[in-house]
Amino acid sequence: MTRRLLRLLPCFLALPAIARAQVECPPDAIGCHVEDVDFRHRSALFDDVMLDTGWVPAGSPLQVRFGLMLGGSTQVDMGGTSVTSWPPPLAQLVLGRAGTGRLAINYGIEVVARIRIDVEVAGTRYTWEGDIPIPGGIPPDLRMADASMFDPFLLPPSELVARVMDSTDEVPVLDVGLTDSIIPIPGIRGGFRVTARGTLGAEYVTNRIVVEDAVDAIETEGQTVVVRAGPDEPGLGAAKDVRITPEGTIAYDGVITLAPSLYIDIAGRRFDLPIAEIPVPIADFDVGTEFNTAEVHVPLPDIRVEPSSLAFEATAVGSSSQLLLTIRNEGEATLEVDVRDPAAPFSVGERRLVLPPSSSARLAVDFAPFNDSERSAVLFLATNDPDEPLVTVGLSGTGFGAGLADGGVSVLDGGPGGPPTDGGCACRAAGAPRPEGLPFALGLAVWLVSRARRRRP
Repeated sequence: MTRRLLRLLPCFLALPAIARAQVECPPDAIGCHVEDVDFRHRSALFDDVMLDTGWVPAGSPLQVRFGLMLGGSTQVDMGGTSVTSWPPPLAQLVLGRAGTGRLAINYGIEVVARIRIDVEVAGTRYTWEGDIPIPGGIPPDLRMADASMFDPFLLPPSELVARVMDSTDEVPVLDVGLTDSIIPIPGIRGGFRVTARGTLGAEYVTNRIVVEDAVDAIETEGQTVVVRAGPDEPGLGAAKDVRITPEGTIAYDGVITLAPSLYIDIAGRRFDLPIAEIPVPIADFDVGTEFNTAEVHVPLPDIRVEPSSLAFEATAVGSSSQLLLTIRNEGEATLEVDVRDPAAPFSVGERRLVLPPSSSARLAVDFAPFNDSERSAVLFLATNDPDEPLVTVGLSGTGFGAGLADGGVSVLDGGPGGPPTDGGCACRAAGAPRPEGLPFALGLAVWLVSRARRRRP
């Protein structure tokens, strides 16, 4: 067992240096966050205990050291990579990092006794250090300890499992000498001996990975689940804390193997008669794991648009009006906005906005009517906000004075009938078309107001 652990020790020391392969975001994602996560499970019937006397007595040329290690634990370590992308609204993927899985068991007792000599005789220094044989036939290794490396997460469709197994030294449990009452044959001597060896194995497999606020759990390798806002959250907001917890099963298989044997001495000759080994199961059960929950802080863009609609004042045909739309990014990630052209007679000057976290920008919207009518349209803002991938802003406005735009008959500067007078009306030439409807009424109203302002008392 000790040699096996020494062979595995370089692997354990290299664990922190293992680098994950490059993980890329989905090609169709408009936003993505990648972060490594680590998980650990540990369970035990009792905590590990290590007693070490150290070299005693201190400073003496002859020293002894005793150690007692009592262990009882199972540990599973796994490393993964969290990939959070959007839309819809958040897609969560958890990939295993190759070479970061480790399953280890450590149960039993190990006794160590050593001696050290450090003396100087006649100017020559003598040093020596070695093990002291444990008296009484007690084996030095009664520990079942093993470790194995694997690639997480061992989810279906993979049929692989992580497995470890170790055995203790053989322990004598019974040694009975034969007497005439057992084998009543003169001249035959012997004995009956039983030794025992403990073996413990464990297998680990991941059943699923639970993601808080996800619609489903991850139950297959490479499965993506949808994460939504929490029940008490109005939306995803400026960031989302994604909590990830693997759930697995450890299956134990323990057995004590009894090895009875009979030895007989006949006329000075010894005969050893081994009997078939007898396995006695001591552990055959499954237990669930309790990994730590890894929390990934995912920064998100969060758009706010003010106002939600723009209503332009009445605008003369041939001229234009402009209003400003305020776009804020209240998130922790960069906000990207693609501005789509609204229907005429509305238009925008910018086609794309990029807003850092906690910043804002103004978007100019123009209204240039080409006839006398009420017009409306919708301005579409395509964003990388997972909550609001498409924001709409209502636009409305009224145009007037279509007859003035192309040099037609005008009640403001006079038509063929001559300019207006203070006490008269705007007369027309015979046969001139009579303006009707809203353009005429609006033109007449404007002219009357302008005349009234020019008149003096």
